[in-house]
Amino acid sequence: MTAVPIVRVGDICEQIRGVTYSKADAVTTPREQYLPVLRANNITEFGLTSDGLVYIPEGKVSGKQKVRKNDVVIAASSGSLDVVGKAARSLADFDGGFGAFCKVLRPSDAVDAGYFAQ
Repeated sequence: MTAVPIVRVGDICEQIRGVTYSKADAVTTPREQYLPVLRANNITEFGLTSDGLVYIPEGKVSGKQKVRKNDVVIAASSGSLDVVGKAARSLADFDGGFGAFCKVLRPSDAVDAGYFAQ
């Protein structure tokens, strides 16, 4: 049996901060030139959900902040300790971003994305 090397998470992924936007920027229904934003409530034990998305002007979301297949979206801060640390793997590219209280760990090609997500 081959030993699995132990590495720092930061050595095999990129950490990306979420999109900052004001309450005035966010709307609850899709609009032209707006993109959806995942927030902590979209991270469930069953994966990511599109329930209760907010939409913000697309110019506020950089290309790097769009969720890609195999990204792990994590609730990084919240007013509730029960929420911090919730995480889910994106199973598909998502033409939208993730909020400032979340972050994404984007695994490098050098690691199996399914294994990384565990």
